Amino acid sequence: MRAQSPEDIHKLFAQALTVGDVEAVMSLYEPDAILAPGPDQVARGRATIRAGLERYLETKPTFILRASRVIQNGDLALLFSKWTIIETDPSGSRVEYEIHPTQIIRRQQDGTWQVVIDNPSRFE
Repeated sequence: MRAQSPEDIHKLFAQALTVGDVEAVMSLYEPDAILAPGPDQVARGRATIRAGLERYLETKPTFILRASRVIQNGDLALLFSKWTIIETDPSGSRVEYEIHPTQIIRRQQDGTWQVVIDNPSRFE
């Protein structure tokens, strides 16, 4: 999956996460991207991001993209979004929460866009 515009990043994340397609999600990251899943946590590079994502998607969460916004300046863009995530906790109960991730993305040499920094943290 290749994002042809900054706005495509949100759409492609939603599609890939909904079906649990780790490869599709990983194609949206630059090789040396970082992901900050929580306070004082940073995953560096695709291999590390992939490992965490694979573990998380095994729980089969549901992702619903509620809103998105893009601020672009040349080859860089700042993305804001609002997601609802539905999970099942260890006791089998449904858990629903909202996150407001931010991402910095960069236009690549071929004109497509990839994530450089991803802050999906639900901590504000």
